[in-house]
Amino acid sequence: LGAHEDEGAAKAAIVDLLTRVMDEHHVHIEPEGLRTKDQVTKMENYGLNYYSAFSSLPDLRKVALSLFEPYYSKDHREEEIFELETLSFVAFRALEGFISADEMAWALRCTNSIERLQKATEHMMEHKILLENLAEDVSEELQDCGEECTDLW
Repeated sequence: LGAHEDEGAAKAAIVDLLTRVMDEHHVHIEPEGLRTKDQVTKMENYGLNYYSAFSSLPDLRKVALSLFEPYYSKDHREEEIFELETLSFVAFRALEGFISADEMAWALRCTNSIERLQKATEHMMEHKILLENLAEDVSEELQDCGEECTDLW
């Protein structure tokens, strides 16, 4: 139970930090071009990748922080923005199967961590909605086929 409380507290702290910084800087990004359900069905594993499929972003961020440690000064690592920088890169890495190479290149060129993290969040929400819509479509198809599909339930 303690581990779940720690994870919940970490997630809440990240969300709180992100919200505060975004509010302070009045950052908002419009999504470039929305994908369709058909595009997602053609993606390998529906746009999911193994990097993020088995871990949460806070867990991946912790690993990334330890990997980046030798490359950043102690002063920079202690700054609040460093966690956002790391989280934003981890979030884009988690989107690798869903976003285009141009969008990934944009993330690598972007110098604003808050903007990069907000864009990653928008992509993740878009992906989530598309996957939910696909699941609803498949569920309807299974219900429509009646008794012939009972072995698929």
